[in-house]
Amino acid sequence: MSRLVYVSGPSGMAKTRVKEKLERLAGPLGIQFERTVVTTSREMRLSESQGNPWYFKSAVEIDAEHMKDPKRYLKAEIRRGEFQELDTETELKQKLEAVGVLWCELHVKWYEQIANWLNDHMPNTKITRAFVAPLTEAEVLARMAQEGIPWQKVIEDEVLRRLLARRAANLDNAPFEKLQERAHDAVEQYAMRGRYDCVIVNHQGEESPEWGLASEFPTGEAARVLEQFLRVYRA
Repeated sequence: MSRLVYVSGPSGMAKTRVKEKLERLAGPLGIQFERTVVTTSREMRLSESQGNPWYFKSAVEIDAEHMKDPKRYLKAEIRRGEFQELDTETELKQKLEAVGVLWCELHVKWYEQIANWLNDHMPNTKITRAFVAPLTEAEVLARMAQEGIPWQKVIEDEVLRRLLARRAANLDNAPFEKLQERAHDAVEQYAMRGRYDCVIVNHQGEESPEWGLASEFPTGEAARVLEQFLRVYRA
């Protein structure tokens, strides 16, 4: 049976860093998987290139492909004016048939589209859904009490802090207004965490030295996060 590992969570949760570590250390860890490469209309960041970790096309190009073949090219508006596209033939069907385990790092707005597509085209595929959160429930409640603010503000402030730290480390080139938009979007995503099979809390951003160099095993909490994803992979 093929299996899809569906990973979601707000921006700045180091989801891509986890994926990169799993790819780099696949041999020593005894795992094998493919990853879905999604197309996005947002601007390319300094650390990115075409196909790594995204394909980059304009919103007009994405819309044109979707209109031409909507069953193959799925489309979702992630934030206002920011679109993503998924080529189900090359990025789902072919990769699942070739390897059997597929890592899908997707926004929560893809949740139903992916489930529906698999149900229609590859019904024997098992889906494991993992949500990456910035804080534990206890930490959210503590900040609510200490600062006298609702949980939505706690999440938005924490995600914005993470995004600013990532930009300071030259891992993002988005303007402040765009980072604010992503932080605001995190509230809606966090509210959907209960729909996932498991929630993994990660306090370490992509810029954290705990992730180590490319070929190194992570340390500290980053190592704990990687271990939790290995449990998801092996479940």
